[in-house]
Amino acid sequence: MKIIFDASILANGTIKTSSRSGVFFVAYNILRELSKRKNISLILYVQDKFSSAVEFIKDDPFLEKMKFYDESYFKRMSLYKCDLRKRRKNAKSIIGKIYFNFIRSCLSFVLKFITIYHKDKMDLNYDLFFSLIFKIPDEIRNNDKIKRFTISYDMIPFILPEYYPEVQRGNFWFRGLADSLNKQDYFFSISNHSKKDLIKYNKNIDSRKITTTYLAASDNFYQCKDKNKIAKVLEKYKISKNTKYIFSLCTLEPRKNLIHAVKCFIKMIKDKKVDDLYFVLGGGHWDAFIKKLEKEIQNFDKYKDKIIKIGYVDDEDLAPLYSRAMFFIYPSLYEGFGLPPLEAMKCGTPVITSNNSSLPEVVGDAGIMINPKSEKQLVDAIYKLYKDEDLRKELNKKGLKQAEMFSWEKTVNKMIKKFEEVLKFNV
Repeated sequence: MKIIFDASILANGTIKTSSRSGVFFVAYNILRELSKRKNISLILYVQDKFSSAVEFIKDDPFLEKMKFYDESYFKRMSLYKCDLRKRRKNAKSIIGKIYFNFIRSCLSFVLKFITIYHKDKMDLNYDLFFSLIFKIPDEIRNNDKIKRFTISYDMIPFILPEYYPEVQRGNFWFRGLADSLNKQDYFFSISNHSKKDLIKYNKNIDSRKITTTYLAASDNFYQCKDKNKIAKVLEKYKISKNTKYIFSLCTLEPRKNLIHAVKCFIKMIKDKKVDDLYFVLGGGHWDAFIKKLEKEIQNFDKYKDKIIKIGYVDDEDLAPLYSRAMFFIYPSLYEGFGLPPLEAMKCGTPVITSNNSSLPEVVGDAGIMINPKSEKQLVDAIYKLYKDEDLRKELNKKGLKQAEMFSWEKTVNKMIKKFEEVLKFNV
């Protein structure tokens, strides 16, 4: 089976930044799992607007070994650009920096035209094209011999349009994807709830061509019991080794409902007179977030020392941070799947999350489910888990068992089964 794998989201996210989203990790883990299969031949494709980012594959040992569709020109020149970037950074004089920047700009200009030329000459003798998020490119869509598959994560920009005004203006990648959906293509939906929404908001697709394939947590997530490793991670993020803390890891987009979570945490420690509990926040940009907290929470200055903002968390530090937390809070207003609660459960961390969208499918009875808009329910849940050690132990066991239901091997097995079905029977 010969697969063209759209690695655009990987090219755009190989640098470690706080903006690297969950979709990057989904694509990365699916690619790793596909690469293990001996009966599959993979070639990576990168769309034009992300082509310059491919230079950073040099920093990833796994991606560096993968074959790109234009290996002889594109990858070689991209890596040369990477070298020029480092030379510019290390140049001792301003003239040197200007020189290397000029050469790099010229190379980018040439690279763009080489990319276009080679896409026109691209060998499309492959069985299927697999897009991890973006719409299928025209050169693929115009080839009737190639079957087309796309992962659909959610319809959130249609369900919560107030958070995505750019979609309504038509200048957002999601708009292009939505407009390209059709009855000829095949789709993987990441939850049954997301599948229902995909059908509801897109009348121009064939519901029989949608397959639910749950996501999974990567091997970076495990129940860490190594006290020395945990101590080093706590020190790295300036968290006192004796600190009792609850944990949250998400972006600052309003849908994640993080301000509500912080407000409920502060209300709990204020009303219940709890003085030994802290709220550790991973991800996002603190300056913008703290201004919103100061605006919405009365006397925030009095409690801001209870909020520990650690910013971007390196992959290898996640398991120790999750495992050391008393519990994890994720009161999202809507999720297509909800990876963070699954990651927490895989680390043995009790979970408080929302009772909406796909989250009940993921968490089951292994966590405390609350109405994400209810202040009382979240405050009560936080206090209950804080006080009840037996409940935390019970949810620890249930969470670990629930997490075993999900794996990237199971996900990719189901995808491959669908690939084979479509290619064999041409349905």
